[in-house]
Amino acid sequence: MLNPNNDSLWAMPVPAGEVRTPVNPPTSAQGAVATGIATTVIAGLAVAVRIFTRGYVVRNLGIDDFLVVISFILGLVFSILEMKALQVGSGNHIWDIPAPNFKKLLIYQFVLTITYSTSVSFSKLSILTLYLRLSPEKYFRICVYMFIGIVTAYTVAYQFYIIFQCSPVNKFWMPEIEGSCIGKMGPMMTLSIANIIIDIIILFIPVKVILPLKIPLRQKISLIIIFAAGGFVCAAAIQRTILMPRLLTAVDYSWEVSGQVIWGFIEVNAGIICASVPALKPFFMRYLPFILTSRLLSSSSQPESHSTKLTPFSNTNTSKKQRSKRIMESYELPSRDDLPNQRGEDDDQAKLWAAKTTIKKKDGNNSDDNSFESFEEQYLGRLGRRGMATRGDGSAHQGDGISVITDTKVSYGG
Repeated sequence: MLNPNNDSLWAMPVPAGEVRTPVNPPTSAQGAVATGIATTVIAGLAVAVRIFTRGYVVRNLGIDDFLVVISFILGLVFSILEMKALQVGSGNHIWDIPAPNFKKLLIYQFVLTITYSTSVSFSKLSILTLYLRLSPEKYFRICVYMFIGIVTAYTVAYQFYIIFQCSPVNKFWMPEIEGSCIGKMGPMMTLSIANIIIDIIILFIPVKVILPLKIPLRQKISLIIIFAAGGFVCAAAIQRTILMPRLLTAVDYSWEVSGQVIWGFIEVNAGIICASVPALKPFFMRYLPFILTSRLLSSSSQPESHSTKLTPFSNTNTSKKQRSKRIMESYELPSRDDLPNQRGEDDDQAKLWAAKTTIKKKDGNNSDDNSFESFEEQYLGRLGRRGMATRGDGSAHQGDGISVITDTKVSYGG
């Protein structure tokens, strides 16, 4: 054990009125480990389910999926390094930390700041890339691309400052060597406030696309809530910014940093979770459908008259409209990834939450061949049920399982 009376062996002499505690020193980071483990595990599960859903269920991995994976990997590195930092004195009084450990702590803090900001930026880029699939509208996409550029430029500026704030660079963790460092308060507060502003704007970008959608108000509200879940990330960033001035001016830096550690865990992993949530609906539709269909089952159990009662293969326009409406009300958050790819439609990307209806009109005999994909075929068929279905247009799908043949013809009198 180090001699507690030899100040040269410790990071800092004991201030007046304080006592050095070389064994089991007090800590301000009691909740840091639990917060880090819990948020990292939840983020990891969210990313794993997202990749499984996009790669196996939907079979349509996109660049936003790879970006969120990178964000999680960096977030995992951040969490591991934070645990290491806690072992060498983060959360302890600076005068209770041996000098060699304090040097390690500063190195960890240097790398942690870089991994933190990069992970957060990649989760933002994942969300913005997802936005590009929401609408083909020109000005919306220009806005998204502009913010992709802003986030990228912000990340480069942040990393440049962190790496080169001291000259030479290693003076950051070796304050005893010759050199100089620029002030921290101004640049760090500016970067932190800019981060909050970017987060808030990113939250409001999809509102312009969601509000014009011709879907029930209740469904619009649900969609907005999903995207606004990112507001929790903003709240974490705001809390970190509030704590920052006290940290940057503190003599007992290692004690004051605990708040930043806890909120850093929350911000990094909450960003990853929020970036993953919009892509999880197909997973629940296939493996946990009761979560999404409880309303459908409840409404279908109510007695209906013979003229309006729906059957799985109803062949009236009224029943089709009612079944379509019921599906729309039951699935709060459909996305275009759950439906067959409609290549050739100009507004395909905008029709995220529309039920698919195909109508083919034959001229000459004044008759229509109408086909409507049933609940199972539309939502579960391409996800795992394989069979053969022949529609009025003559198309067929074949595979193992139940064969269903429907051919509905409606003739109009003269």
